[in-house]
Amino acid sequence: AASAPLSINQKRPEGGLTVRLRRASEMTMEPVNWLWPDWLARGKFHVLAGPPGLGKTSLVQSLATIVTRGGVWPDGSRCQEPGNVLVWSGEDDPVDTLLPRFAAMGADMSRVHFVAGLMRSEGNRAREAGDFDPARDMPLLTAQIAETGDVRLLMIDPVSQAVAGDSNKNAEVRRALAPLFEFARECGAAVMGISHFTKNSAERHPIDRVTGSLAFAAAPRIVLVAASIATMPDGGEKEDQRQVLVRVKSNIGPSGGAYVYQVEQVDLGREIRGSRILWGNYIEGSAQQILAQVEQTSNEWHGRSVLAEAISFLSELLASGPLPAKQVYSDANDAGHQKRTIDRAKKQLRVESVYDRQTQPHRWLWRLPQTGSQNTTSGNLGILGNLNVPAGTKDDNIAKDANNSSDDCAGIPGDWEE
Repeated sequence: AASAPLSINQKRPEGGLTVRLRRASEMTMEPVNWLWPDWLARGKFHVLAGPPGLGKTSLVQSLATIVTRGGVWPDGSRCQEPGNVLVWSGEDDPVDTLLPRFAAMGADMSRVHFVAGLMRSEGNRAREAGDFDPARDMPLLTAQIAETGDVRLLMIDPVSQAVAGDSNKNAEVRRALAPLFEFARECGAAVMGISHFTKNSAERHPIDRVTGSLAFAAAPRIVLVAASIATMPDGGEKEDQRQVLVRVKSNIGPSGGAYVYQVEQVDLGREIRGSRILWGNYIEGSAQQILAQVEQTSNEWHGRSVLAEAISFLSELLASGPLPAKQVYSDANDAGHQKRTIDRAKKQLRVESVYDRQTQPHRWLWRLPQTGSQNTTSGNLGILGNLNVPAGTKDDNIAKDANNSSDDCAGIPGDWEE
């Protein structure tokens, strides 16, 4: 026989705590309140992770700028709920680093608020009461913002500083992150914590690469990752650094997919420099596919850059005639080239080894080939195509900051040219 519904209105013990139960039949479903559809949700905790030097903080500042202006997201859609953003950073100075970036990105400065410290009220006056500690003071911030409202995004950089205990212990990290969840829920804001990757973790699943306890990637509802692409659009003479923002996990929407971006320096005058994010194409695929391909491509291009320099060095060194192999290796070492790279350059140039019996002691000489041409190859870059900027993209699209009007973002291409 079917069991009767659980009674949740039983007599409660006087003066004691009870557990509150909610019957599903009496609850109403609600959609996720998206700030940026499928990428950034109000009332939820997010993490952005990746290696250092990829502009992760600038990425979050770019998203915050879009929120302050009701601007356009990288996919071309407009932010429908503009509002205030809060920024706490334990690493970057607001005055000489964060503020110039917001200026370069065109943020509405009246909607950007830095969590600068604590204040203590004394009668009609208030005085400074120390630094804000996200591991201790989040309840104070939550109570203050819950009253004022209209906060859409909070950035915590780095998120590890929200943990007072051992950041490698799952239970401690989850308890420490609870105030961030509470802030998101009570204030209706998207909370974005910034983290790093564990060193030498390229072969592991993206979720397992986030520094510290697994909780830093398991607890957030959405995890984004920044990764680097190194391309050579100018015939291999100049490296062009680009990155991708990958959606590696989402418990509330689709996962996978990525947007290409580039960090551009901006001169603001008076010896002040900022940076902004230039958004590029959308890349389809799973997070593991995209990251594996991007990191493989970056490594290949780095190797090709080193090899290209070695080929140029060896070609110039032997241009005036044969030289002893020992001298070639010695000169190459002085120029910063490793022996194995010179051997690869020798193979590419088809340098000939000739045994010299005219001198004492006998020796091996290297000389450029008398005929023929060097053999060069190009690798297959798979799902990312050739990673060069598609025709008409650099000036027309990728150099358009997503903070601009929807007209500026019209025509963003969907795929790389192959």
